[in-house]
Amino acid sequence: MTPVKTTTPERALAAAAAEMFGAFDVAGKDCCRTAGAAFEALWGVNPVVGADYTTHLGALRFLRRYGGADACHDALASRAGLVACEPGPGVIGAVRVPEGTSPLPWALGVHIQGEEWAVMGYSGLNIVRGPARAWGLPWA
Repeated sequence: MTPVKTTTPERALAAAAAEMFGAFDVAGKDCCRTAGAAFEALWGVNPVVGADYTTHLGALRFLRRYGGADACHDALASRAGLVACEPGPGVIGAVRVPEGTSPLPWALGVHIQGEEWAVMGYSGLNIVRGPARAWGLPWA
């Protein structure tokens, strides 16, 4: 895989914590938008642009426009110049989350370290562990 830019776990967590506070709100503070904003704080690029939904049904329609969640994530990452990568502090990824954490069985999050990801859940910032599909900015 292409090497991507990473940062320190502390910086990645700080960026995530700055965005993933308060209650989950599909109209503005959902897992996708907060992960995109945290990634932008780290790297100056927000891969989650154009997320124009305000309801859960609208979010599902947004995903369907691209052919499903995986295809949507790949398309948004590609459009932002990101490449598939292994997890590393500060990359963005779609990670499986425990039931009850988020409306879907996955959430977009920011990688912290090891298997730890910061994701926006119903009550704000959650640190979850697990495998993920990840994308990052390639080294120029």
